[in-house]
Amino acid sequence: QEQHVPGAAFALVRDGQTLVLTGLGLRDLERKLPVTPDTLFAIGSHTKSFTAVLNAMLVDQGALSWDDPVRRHIPNFHLSDPEADEKGTLRDLASHRTGLTRMPLLWAKGEIPLEQLLPSIAKAKPYAPFRKAFLYNNVTYALTGLAASKAAGAPWEELIRSRILEPLGMVRSNTSAAEAQRDPQLAVGYQWEESLGAHQRLPMRRITTVAPAGAINATAAELTRWLRFLLARGAWKGEQLLSPQRLEELWTPQIPIGPGLSYGLGWMVQEIDGRRVVHHGGNIDGYAAMVGLFPDDGVGFALLMNVTAAPLQNEVIDILAEELFGDGSEVAEAAVQTHKPEDLTPYLGRYYLEALSREVTVLQREGRLALDVPGQTVYMLKWPDEDGRWVFELTDQIAVTFTLGEDGRMASLTVHQAGRAMPAKRVDEDAGFTVEQLQAKLDERGAPPSRFRLRGTIRNEHQGVEGTAELLIDGERFRFVQ
Repeated sequence: QEQHVPGAAFALVRDGQTLVLTGLGLRDLERKLPVTPDTLFAIGSHTKSFTAVLNAMLVDQGALSWDDPVRRHIPNFHLSDPEADEKGTLRDLASHRTGLTRMPLLWAKGEIPLEQLLPSIAKAKPYAPFRKAFLYNNVTYALTGLAASKAAGAPWEELIRSRILEPLGMVRSNTSAAEAQRDPQLAVGYQWEESLGAHQRLPMRRITTVAPAGAINATAAELTRWLRFLLARGAWKGEQLLSPQRLEELWTPQIPIGPGLSYGLGWMVQEIDGRRVVHHGGNIDGYAAMVGLFPDDGVGFALLMNVTAAPLQNEVIDILAEELFGDGSEVAEAAVQTHKPEDLTPYLGRYYLEALSREVTVLQREGRLALDVPGQTVYMLKWPDEDGRWVFELTDQIAVTFTLGEDGRMASLTVHQAGRAMPAKRVDEDAGFTVEQLQAKLDERGAPPSRFRLRGTIRNEHQGVEGTAELLIDGERFRFVQ
């Protein structure tokens, strides 16, 4: 209730046995329908882990290699960085290290064929040097699914169904919003609106364009099969569907994210007090998921929720580590009040959080700082500890640090959660680009034609989309108008 989660389903598997399988709360607030283990949820970006396993199966088969040049399978693929264009491989796409950051504007409507985005990808300017930084990108990751399709001669959706879902008996899991909406046990997706003090019902989002990066829907009951398959190192009912070597390659760090956290191939790879955990969450309009394993301990878990985001999504990893093994990696101990700023004004304002592709706001409430995260809630912050970490009052698993700018205000903040350090730059109040200037920039980047026209003023080149109803430019919202 504190995190405004309408309903959740949870599964815990250990040594091949399902120890916990339960539903909590409501899958439909209006009709008061309960969540059960058979309730269907969108799992968002945990789809990436399925796509990685599919590709690994094709590596076993000899149909492709992670070190294949992307153009071996997608001839029209190009990047503007000459080195990345020449050397880019499927491994680079699957580990988010191409140097390109999120491109949500390109798949806002979710219906454009992925291959039609290749000209836009070719014109996009890198945000970091090739193979030097982890920059999450749904579009480039989805290309690994397209490569699988080309190598196997079948659509990604068909491959996921025939190679993974059907063999594991995941008969209700699927790869499209249209199919999910025909399921009578689909959970309704919600977003918490702090200003209204109520949940907002959200339409299920179609993301056909980048389906290999986020389109799967599943139940907690069926995900126990997925977890058991992974914990058995690719074996299922006496058949080796995936070799242990290829699976272990997915869980091998490819690019660092932060202290104790790296990205493998479609999986986050983390260490908690010397104990390995691999996982991948997912967030999509109205749904949040966290699915992972402590592979060396024979433990797997799945948490599915019908809310766009909630701290519990990442907290569950540390909660399980503590409960199962007596350890756990807290972001910060209970904050020790060693520094209480006399003036909170320099901290206040809007910041663009790249990890969420949205703006967050630092507020002052009851003489203290609070962080307003759209679609979640307003989180009160404890006074900073000796390391300058403002820990969330709701959970000690999340903290915020600030960086002072030359003008005396905070230039940026960083959210520390589950081993990740997620930066957010301050959003200035002055307007910059006009709509006409934005259109010129979109044309320059080769953005596909849109059925929408825009109104508003634009601050800089950073593009983003929230849902399909508004454009975000470094946190500034611009409504789409039919």
